[in-house]
Amino acid sequence: MLVCPFVNGQILVDVKEQRLEDVLYSLKNKYNLAFSIDHKLASDCLLTVQSNFKNLDKAVEFLTRECGYAYRKRESVFIIYKADQEELSEDVHIDKFLIRGQVIDEKTGESLPYADVIYDSVGVSCNEKGYFSIKPNKEELYVEIRYLGYYSKDTVLLNNQFSTIKLTPGRIGLKEVLIESSEQHSLTTISNNPGMIKLNFKTANFLPGNHSNSLLQYLRLQPGVLAAGEQSKDYFIWGSYLGQTKINFDGITLFSISNSFEELSIVNPLMIKEIEVYKGAYPASIDGRSGAIMNIIGKDGDNSRIRGALHMNDKTTSGLISVPIGQQLVLQTAFRNTYFDLFKFKNNQNLVSSDYDKLYDARYKYQDVNMKLSGKTSRNSSYYLSFIESSDQLYSEYYNDIYNKKYSIDASSKEVQHGANFSFIKNWKHLGISQYSLSYTILNLNRSNSVDFKDEADLQENTISTYNLVNRISEYNLKLQHTLPVFGKNSIDFGASIRYNMGFYVLDTSENSSNKLYSQGTILSAYAEHIFQPFKSLKIISGLRVESTGTDVAVLPRFSSELKLRDHLKAKLSWGIYKQYMNEMTIIDELGNQIFYWNICDGKKFPYQKSMHTSLGLGYKADKIYLGAEVYYRITDQLSRFYENNNDLNLSIGKSKVRGIDLTVRKTVYNHDLMLAYTYSKAEEYFDYFDNEEYMLA
Repeated sequence: MLVCPFVNGQILVDVKEQRLEDVLYSLKNKYNLAFSIDHKLASDCLLTVQSNFKNLDKAVEFLTRECGYAYRKRESVFIIYKADQEELSEDVHIDKFLIRGQVIDEKTGESLPYADVIYDSVGVSCNEKGYFSIKPNKEELYVEIRYLGYYSKDTVLLNNQFSTIKLTPGRIGLKEVLIESSEQHSLTTISNNPGMIKLNFKTANFLPGNHSNSLLQYLRLQPGVLAAGEQSKDYFIWGSYLGQTKINFDGITLFSISNSFEELSIVNPLMIKEIEVYKGAYPASIDGRSGAIMNIIGKDGDNSRIRGALHMNDKTTSGLISVPIGQQLVLQTAFRNTYFDLFKFKNNQNLVSSDYDKLYDARYKYQDVNMKLSGKTSRNSSYYLSFIESSDQLYSEYYNDIYNKKYSIDASSKEVQHGANFSFIKNWKHLGISQYSLSYTILNLNRSNSVDFKDEADLQENTISTYNLVNRISEYNLKLQHTLPVFGKNSIDFGASIRYNMGFYVLDTSENSSNKLYSQGTILSAYAEHIFQPFKSLKIISGLRVESTGTDVAVLPRFSSELKLRDHLKAKLSWGIYKQYMNEMTIIDELGNQIFYWNICDGKKFPYQKSMHTSLGLGYKADKIYLGAEVYYRITDQLSRFYENNNDLNLSIGKSKVRGIDLTVRKTVYNHDLMLAYTYSKAEEYFDYFDNEEYMLA
C-alpha cells in the first residue's frame, strides 16, 4: 500500500485489495486525517486505487463513494456512514436521535463489560456484554471510552449507526500499536459506585505464584475483603456471615464458594474476564443476599483464531482451549485436576516401656470443567450458554496409639456442584437493550466425622462421637432485565424474575437421632431503577425492589448518590434494605464445634433475614494518585442457628451489627501500581441463648 505525501501538489493513493480502514489510517498518519467510522464498515470494503487527489476532502469523497458509503464533515472530522442512511435535518426532535454500540478488545474481540462511555460530562455504563444505547439531542457525539486496564479512546459516534469501539489493552503483550490516548486506567479500581471494587483478567499476569487462584486471592488485598484471623479460603466482606455473600459466575449462583485446598479458587481463573464486588448497599437490580455480592463474568473467547493455555505444577494441571466456529461463534472449554495426597506420615518407634504408633493420612481430589458457547447475531445481539461443574473430595485419617491410649479420627467430605445459564442479549434498534436469562444450580454435599478414644487400662473410659451430614440445595431462575436508551440526563432500568429454591438435609449424630428437613420456596420479584444527573457534579441513583413469597411481600428501597465537591474530590453515599430467603445454617455443639448446611426459610420457624446497609465514602483522585475512605454500618435481623444443649438441638433467633472503615492509598509510579489498604471492622451479634442480654463479638 502506498499513500505518498504531496506529489506535484497532490495526494497519491496507490493501493491494491486493501481495507478502507487501513487506507484511512495511512491518511491519518501522514495528513492527520480525523475520521469516525464503524469498524465493520471499514473492514468490509476492499479497495484497489491508483489516483491523485487535490486535498483530503477529494480523497475521502472518492474512497467512500467507491465503497458505496457517504460522509459528513463536522468541524475537521469526517464522519463516514452507509450511503442509504437517512439524512437528518438540524431541527429533528430528540427522540429521533439514537446512538448504539459495543465496546470490545482490539486484539481478541472480547466484549468489555460495564465499560464507561463519557459524553457532555455524563457517564454511562455499558451492560454485561459491553453494549450501550444513548438518545442524544444531536446527530453525533464526541465520547471518551474507558475500561479497566485499557487505554481510553476518544471518538465520534454517529446517529442511527451501530458502532463497534475497539480498545487497546495496556502494558500487556504489546508490540507495535498505535495508541489513541496516553491515559491508561489502573488494573484495579475502586468504583464511583459506593462499596464497589472491580478488577479483570489483565491483573493476573502481574501476580506471583500459580494461576490456580491468583486473581481471586488478589481480592483479599482489597479493602473490606476478609478481616484478620479469618480463614483464607472463604470470602468475608464487611463482616458478612457464611451464606450472606452471593457469588455469581456468568449468571450461575455458586453455593459452594470455597474448597478443601486453599490454592484453588472455586472458578478457573483462565475463564474469568472481570470481577465486580459489591461490599454492601448495592442497587435495586441485584438480589439474593443480605450481605455482599461477587459477580464473576466469564470470557467470550476469541473468534479470530484458536487459542489455548496450559498450566502445570507439582499439584495441579489447568488448561483452556478456545475454538472459533465460523465468524460469530466461539466454544471454550477449561478444566482443572489435582493429582496429589495432601499429607501422609507414619511413624513407629519403641519408646521406653511403651509402644508408640502414629498415622496421619489425607487424600484429596479436585476436578472441575467449564464450557461456554458464545455467539452474535446479524442484528448486533449476542447470546451465550455457560456450564460449570466441580467435584471436591477429601478423606483424612488420624490415629495415635501411645501408652495404651488409642485416639482416632476419620473424616470425609464430598461436594459436587454444577450449574448452567443461557442468556440472550437483544439490542433493540430504538427501545434499548434487553437480557433474558434462564439458569440453574445444584449442590450436593456429604460430610462425615468419627472420633474414637479408648483407654485399654480403663475399659470404662471409651468415647465415640460421630456425625453424618447430607445436604442438597438447588436453584432455578428465570430473569428479564431491560435498559432504556439514555435520554438527556436520565437512565432507567427495570426487570423481573421468578426463582425457585429447594433444600434437603439429613443429620445423624451419636448423641441425637436422625434429623431431617425438606424445604422449598418461590420468590417473585420486580425492580425499577432511575439514574439522574441534574448537574455535572451530582449523580443520583434511586431504586425500588418488590419481592413476594406468596404469603409475604417486601418493599425494598435503595438509594445512592455521588457529589463532586471539587475538581479531584468526590463524596459517595448509599443506603438500602435487603432480604434473604435462604440461610447457610450453623449447628453448634456443646464443645463449640460447628456444622454448616443450606436451608430454605419459610418465614415462620425459619424467618427471612432482613438487613439495612449504609455507606459513606470520600475519594481524592489526581496526578496518578488515589486516596479513599469509606465508612459502613450494617444491621441484620432474624439470624437463625441451632445450638446443642444436653444433647438436644435448639433453634435460636438473633441479630447482628457491623461497622467499620476502609482506607485506600493507590499510586502509579513508572507504570507500577502501588496500593496500601487498611480495614478496621467490628462485628457483634446477639442470640437469645446468650447468658446475658448484651451483644458479643461475632
